[in-house]
Amino acid sequence: MHNLPQLIKESGFEYVNQMINDIFFPLPDVIEETGGEIIKVNKKIKHVDIMKDIDDNNLRPANVYELILWRQRNIQTMKKNVWIFAPQQKGKLFDGDIERIPFISNEINIHTLSLGFGDSDFNGKEYILCFNK
Repeated sequence: MHNLPQLIKESGFEYVNQMINDIFFPLPDVIEETGGEIIKVNKKIKHVDIMKDIDDNNLRPANVYELILWRQRNIQTMKKNVWIFAPQQKGKLFDGDIERIPFISNEINIHTLSLGFGDSDFNGKEYILCFNK
């Protein structure tokens, strides 16, 4: 069984958003520990449309647990200045109306685990971690 605080601690991020915890991101039903496919968002697109494209390609978006495990396996080859999102789980934070989705980034050799806005459009520079259904 995976423990989110322990996974984060073992991963060695230089920055972690404090809202990424097992209260806002509870243990999901499925956690893939191998594989994963990085999908590049090549154009400005609405969040709901990219999620439909992922589903149409018989993929499912990763959750935060899978994102952290993927990073542990791929840290040496992870490109710089890349944001990789795991939009399967959306944390409802603050007043309960703001949805945030986890992402990892490696900017200037600072590895972060943070949150982006779940209802925002993608601007064509992001990546999404996905797994086969």
